Amino acid sequence: MKHADVLMSRLHDLAKEYTGGATIYALADSAIYRDLIDLLDMEAPLHRILFKDSFLQEYASAAPYLIALDGSDDLSLRLLEQGYGTTWLSFVISP
Repeated sequence: MKHADVLMSRLHDLAKEYTGGATIYALADSAIYRDLIDLLDMEAPLHRILFKDSFLQEYASAAPYLIALDGSDDLSLRLLEQGYGTTWLSFVISP
């Protein structure tokens, strides 16, 4: 089993512990992972840049992004597989 499958399964198990369910997010650093912007443009998942509007145009390629992971789409699996064990990807589970 791939790292991405194991990790997504574990994240879903953790999300189920919340009454009513929870959403799994990836917190990704595009300053370190340069392919992130291209992936987001190509796959168009639910995501938000975490810089204020005044910094968006100038620093978008080096910004942190919050990305909703559904677990079954290609982008989620690619992020998990490429980000496994790295410093540019963390996870957040929120009800």
